Amino acid sequence: MKTYRSNEEETNEDRLNRLEEELQECRAKVNRSLTEFRERLDTIQTQLTTLIEIAEAWNSWRGFARVMSIVSTTIKTLAPIALLITALVYFFKTGTWTWGSDK
Repeated sequence: MKTYRSNEEETNEDRLNRLEEELQECRAKVNRSLTEFRERLDTIQTQLTTLIEIAEAWNSWRGFARVMSIVSTTIKTLAPIALLITALVYFFKTGTWTWGSDK
């Protein structure tokens, strides 16, 4: 905060003008801060709305069925790949494709 020292040569009108300019600067800063705050609130409101929609979809049967379908498809896709990688690692470590003690 600024301290105001009156200048002997400064008239009352000059002082009032200077203080009015300072007041306008403060108002502009407050308005900018309020605008930024409103923008942040709008962003938070959008995010909350999205979370509510996700929760509602999860709670509904259709949303649950979609998630289970995606999980099932992922498992069906990744399971053969994981088995192939496991078989290759086993082959490189043991030198054989057979399981057990048939060496």
